[in-house]
Amino acid sequence: MLRVDVREGVVKLVGRIRDTALVPVAARLVRAVEGVVEVEFELTADRPEEASEAGRP
Repeated sequence: MLRVDVREGVVKLVGRIRDTALVPVAARLVRAVEGVVEVEFELTADRPEEASEAGRP
């Protein structure tokens, strides 16, 4: 789960992600939004076994 908090142009992404390679992609997308002045991250990566279990029905 990912939570996005915005205050006075500062965007903070908080939560757990499956693939840490997506962090730079998210940063670029967030910075492209008009009015964003800074991006902060408080992200942790899922362990591989948790990520595979999350994809199961």
